[in-house]
Amino acid sequence: MKMHGLVLRGLIIAAIAGPLMWLVFTDDGQRRADVLLLRLLGNPSVALNMSALSNAVKEQDLRAAMPDIGLDCHAQPSEYGNRVCVAAISAFNGIPARYLTFFLAEDRLGALKLAYQRSYHRQLINAIQAEHGAPLNSGEVPQPDQPAVLRWHVGGGVLVTLDDRVELDEEPALMWVAGR
Repeated sequence: MKMHGLVLRGLIIAAIAGPLMWLVFTDDGQRRADVLLLRLLGNPSVALNMSALSNAVKEQDLRAAMPDIGLDCHAQPSEYGNRVCVAAISAFNGIPARYLTFFLAEDRLGALKLAYQRSYHRQLINAIQAEHGAPLNSGEVPQPDQPAVLRWHVGGGVLVTLDDRVELDEEPALMWVAGR
């Protein structure tokens, strides 16, 4: 009878400790815990097919495709358009994130900026490479003191970010810019 109790306690401890160890000590567990925590704080998660982006996408298309994110749009001239729409988010395609900014030119998508948590920079690059292949400039030799700009043709434009040498004072971001 005593052995049964020890086995049962061991199983209970393993059932509790196993998932906690996974959450704390694995990248996947930490990512999922961060996404859950950010969702509990009230920001929505966004799943976006980057290949569907083009300058044919309109503001109403963005609102229809992502009704939960509550875009805050206003006139603001930039090199990517004359209107900006911003939304605070918890995750972008499963990666913990901060916000999405859509730049519109004459009601057409000109660019998208994703700001995300620095600790997920490598995971985001890996996810992009898994879906879109190696960056276009993968054969270039970067300057030793400068981060390399990574580029992919995605949808009707170019997706860009920096390699792993992003400075601590720089906001990690991913940009998609429509082709001209």
